[in-house]
Amino acid sequence: MVVTQQQLSNSLKTASNNMSRMRLLRLPENARLTAANLRNDWIIEEEKPFVRTNLKKLMTKWRRSHCSTPDDFSTHCTDFVRRYLIQACDPPAEIQKYSHRISGKGARKEDLKDLPDSVADALIGCLLEALGLGQPEMEKSSEELKENPTE
Repeated sequence: MVVTQQQLSNSLKTASNNMSRMRLLRLPENARLTAANLRNDWIIEEEKPFVRTNLKKLMTKWRRSHCSTPDDFSTHCTDFVRRYLIQACDPPAEIQKYSHRISGKGARKEDLKDLPDSVADALIGCLLEALGLGQPEMEKSSEELKENPTE
């Protein structure tokens, strides 16, 4: 694979710009990753080698790392997902055969399997709801909310 210096320079600029934009994105001030925000159980059904897991119960037992600040949501989410992955499979070492590739087939290890969509979707949905961002009210218009107010 041959990459020109200009292509590499452009890629670095793009990555730098994306990182700058990501730092500007903020969650609502009262956002917290907590099981108290969860309205659903977020069940990951048994699908060998994955074991059945109730993510709400798991989050109830989970505590954020003392090394992270209260508003470091990225670290909190990563820590919770790691907590899940430790016990996701039977035997536990089976999880090492899986990966979740965001960019498609650009994989470092071709022999890794994709994490099942059902597992990835449940984790993402659980995290969004636990942050208070997965609430259906957020997708409704003000008119819909006036007609059907929530609690």
